[in-house]
Amino acid sequence: DITLGRTERLMAHLGDPQKKLRIIHVAGTSGKTSTINYIAALLHATGKKVGHTVSPHVAGLNERVQINCQPLSEKQFCAYMSEFLPKLEGAPDIPTWFEVLIAFTFWVFAEKEAVDYAVMETGLGGLQDSTNVAARADKLCVLTDIGFDHMHILGDRLGAIAHQKAGIIHENNVALMYEQDEEVLRVVRYWVSQQEGAELYTFAQSKLEEVYKDGFVDGLPLYQKRNWLLAWAVYRFVCRRDSIRMPSAEAVRNTQKMTVPGRMEVVEIEGKQIVLDGAHNEQKVTAMAESFRAKFPGVKPVVLMALKEGKELK
Repeated sequence: DITLGRTERLMAHLGDPQKKLRIIHVAGTSGKTSTINYIAALLHATGKKVGHTVSPHVAGLNERVQINCQPLSEKQFCAYMSEFLPKLEGAPDIPTWFEVLIAFTFWVFAEKEAVDYAVMETGLGGLQDSTNVAARADKLCVLTDIGFDHMHILGDRLGAIAHQKAGIIHENNVALMYEQDEEVLRVVRYWVSQQEGAELYTFAQSKLEEVYKDGFVDGLPLYQKRNWLLAWAVYRFVCRRDSIRMPSAEAVRNTQKMTVPGRMEVVEIEGKQIVLDGAHNEQKVTAMAESFRAKFPGVKPVVLMALKEGKELK
């Protein structure tokens, strides 16, 4: 029962806090969480107060509500939640767990923390995702690489999946994305053409690499270079649109050093080097494998792989 209507009614019951926020909305199949983390870090480097949410969390529920790239403390998260939950009384529907978390996140960003920007990650798809109650004309939309995942819900064709992802784009919104599969681009272009005043900008990674000339920090995985460059393009667009003074080249480059949990995350356990990655579809596993070979040339690792039932193991 994935529908936007229930969340819209819930947000109206809460006073529509999402309408008070400048939002950057990110959808896609691969790279969403990393791109969101990098966007938040880049905008915070300008001195702005930035809230961002990710889905799913890796280590703790409080990762879903972050201020200036730090999750709320468990104490603060629980204090805000204790204040928030009574507000759900009298809501027109019984919301799902995810809908409560999204409503809570919007409420914290708008009413408690008064962030300058809210960077929101879709949970599933986009068109009917709870985050898509964000529909202000100044919302900036970002589409990461689109591939096959959640096909039992989003469809088994790239075009059908792209239609769901592009659904975050509303009237007068601007959308940014990489050039990718022609079927994906055709669907996204058509969707944008149906939204009055909406604009779409696409670009190749190679072109961004030509424009960005300050280099990458050592050890940044290949796929994270792609995600960071997309975030960098978003950051530059926002800075120019909103007349934000850009920080130094060093401050910008330092955002590449942030560790995104479960994304080629290297940990030491009993003298062993363990690489953790959440890749769970062909597109993500391919990117992870290529990045591993580049970072650890000649290494043949022992691999432990676990997938949820329904994923395409072969």
